[in-house]
Amino acid sequence: MRSGTPEAGRAAETNNPTGVGRSVAGQEDVKAASAARPALAAIGAVMVDVSFDVARLPRSGEGIVPAGVKTALGGCALNAVAAARKVGCPMRLLAPLGSGVFASIVRDGLREADIEPLAVDAGAAANPDNGACVCLVEPDGQRTMITVPGIERCFEKAWFDALAPADVAALRGALACGYELETAGGDAILGFFEAHPHIRMFYAPGPRVCDVSADRLARIRSLGAIWHLNDQEICAFTGAPDPREAGMALAREYRAPIVVTAGADGSYAFVPAADADAPARIVHVPTKLIEPVSTVGAGDAHLGAFAAAWSQGAAWEDALAVANRIAAEACLA
Repeated sequence: MRSGTPEAGRAAETNNPTGVGRSVAGQEDVKAASAARPALAAIGAVMVDVSFDVARLPRSGEGIVPAGVKTALGGCALNAVAAARKVGCPMRLLAPLGSGVFASIVRDGLREADIEPLAVDAGAAANPDNGACVCLVEPDGQRTMITVPGIERCFEKAWFDALAPADVAALRGALACGYELETAGGDAILGFFEAHPHIRMFYAPGPRVCDVSADRLARIRSLGAIWHLNDQEICAFTGAPDPREAGMALAREYRAPIVVTAGADGSYAFVPAADADAPARIVHVPTKLIEPVSTVGAGDAHLGAFAAAWSQGAAWEDALAVANRIAAEACLA
């Protein structure tokens, strides 16, 4: 397992979303601003997803013909915002908009979806386009992705500095993904959390879980981030063969809550005890069995719904149950 710094992160045996951050000056301003502005934000990507329904993955050098093709807006941040909306929680979108064909599709799509993003408009002609994702979806709904990078991997400190202070003060939590954090722009994202310690970080490393540097992992640990990842990702990161064993190991190493999605087995939370020598509490919530159409965006939906429910004061069990339901709906879309 790749570890962070020796300093322990913040354990979260009980849910206290109104005090999730470290003590800072101006806390009363945070509480006052929260009454009128969204308390959550999603930092990351809005990109164009192109999904192909395939009977199986192609072999090397082979050409196959898909049974169907679907184009839609995607990206972890946008998918999480949509999921949070479904549980009645407004979430701000902190995502850059570039210049190019994909960026034009993104702009039109956000307008049609009536999503009011607190987005960084980086649309100068010299800026990169937004990214895209090619998804191969097999009959059981499993997806394999090829991601085309775009401006979402180029976050800058100035984008965060331009945010209205009252909007930042209102935030109690924000989501960030490994896809952005592994790049040079990851410094700006982590710097935003470090500059505003009242904002709890929800860290979703995704398939890039093993590609985020040790230095950034140390900073994530110091922030006391709540991890959110799937069973394959956590086993790859820890080297453990079983997601329960992997979750216990990661919670022990990082002294932070770990949320793991496990497909038909539902989802888990591994919540560190106040006593560092005590094992983490395991919360398991089964999910309703379904026949998935596609799992594209399901993890993002779980993340957004979980963060929304947990930040509104839901117990771990209840937050996981809400997230399971929203993720299942995403698999049927």
